[in-house]
Amino acid sequence: MRFYHPAHGHDIQMGAVQVSDDPDTQVAQVIDMMRAYSDEDAQTPELRGDAMRAASVDDPITGNWQDVKNRIRFVTDEQTAAPFTSFMKGPVVETLVRPIDMRAMQEPQGDCDDFSMTMRARMLAMGIPAGFSTVAVDPEDPSRYSHVYAIADCSDNACGPKWSGRVALDASHGPYPGWEAPNPFGKRTDWYIHPAASRLAWVFAVGFLIGGFGYLAWWAAQR
Repeated sequence: MRFYHPAHGHDIQMGAVQVSDDPDTQVAQVIDMMRAYSDEDAQTPELRGDAMRAASVDDPITGNWQDVKNRIRFVTDEQTAAPFTSFMKGPVVETLVRPIDMRAMQEPQGDCDDFSMTMRARMLAMGIPAGFSTVAVDPEDPSRYSHVYAIADCSDNACGPKWSGRVALDASHGPYPGWEAPNPFGKRTDWYIHPAASRLAWVFAVGFLIGGFGYLAWWAAQR
């Protein structure tokens, strides 16, 4: 089905597939999709160019974190998926916009998942191993992972002299690179993924998780 999306400025093609209704299983499935999108898009000349332009000679992280934070406007999943939710069978649970399509938007926007994918793709584009971290921060549902951000492995001088070890890259909510979201309920998981870990990236262009029992809907943005 085709829909006009104002953030893209043109029609996009959207479809849907079913995902698990178990919250933790659903998170794992979403992380797999995020990994796939960012794995593939990290190999594109566009993302590589973005990453290299934002990096400094001795610090590949700070400039990229600032660029991602300033380039993407934070909006809720409901706002992103609003143009086509009336055609779905349940409320929106999650949305995913892959990095290559985020950068092509007339008005780049998304939630923490989308910031995280773009941030991870840029790290991979520079040869820095990177993954994701999920954490429960919602006091109304402390058992649920409610926030995600990218993490980089800066050991062995992978990120230059300024950084070492595991570095949190929360571009959606963090005040600076390296800032770590609090873990008030003791539920945080690192989904540590090296650059070559996934070969599923070709499956989807842009994804949306639609709720109730759960669906993954996807679109291919026409650039």
